[in-house]
Amino acid sequence: ETLKLTLAQGVTTHQLAWQACEADCPHILETLIEMHGVGVNVSVGDLHSPLAWAVKYSARKCVAWLLDHGADATKVTKRNVSALAAASYWGDVELMKVLIAKGAPMKMVSTIYQSNPNEVTALKKTNIKSLKDLVGKKVGVPAGSSQAPMLPLLWKANNIKESDMTLINMPVASMVPSL
Repeated sequence: ETLKLTLAQGVTTHQLAWQACEADCPHILETLIEMHGVGVNVSVGDLHSPLAWAVKYSARKCVAWLLDHGADATKVTKRNVSALAAASYWGDVELMKVLIAKGAPMKMVSTIYQSNPNEVTALKKTNIKSLKDLVGKKVGVPAGSSQAPMLPLLWKANNIKESDMTLINMPVASMVPSL
């Protein structure tokens, strides 16, 4: 009933679909798509598809629902931005994994480093001499950086559980001053 009233006030079904994605409400999205003809891959005007909108707002439930119901993980916006590129831009590694698993193409454009630039840095006064010394500590990691996907591999290789420490999303610019 509320949906009918909203539509009667001139709000389009596509606008409601994008709002449902922003709020991560797949049940509303499902109603709009199945009962009101909103296309899972349709972009209206300069606006993005429901999948691109859901990725922009890290709406995990809507992303999963859209991909399970035919959303094209390879579709790009009018500005040639894919859902995978958007997830990468926002530093959402989990959504990147979901999109790649659903067929989003991944391309390497260039090599920046010939060796891995990642490292664990701590001041001498902290007495952190090995990775095991990080257990029970707060660890700052810049979201969207190369460290974010590498860190779980580092923990696994050293028999450390991620739950043994507190990970903090830290902007790159604040890494050195925070020491």
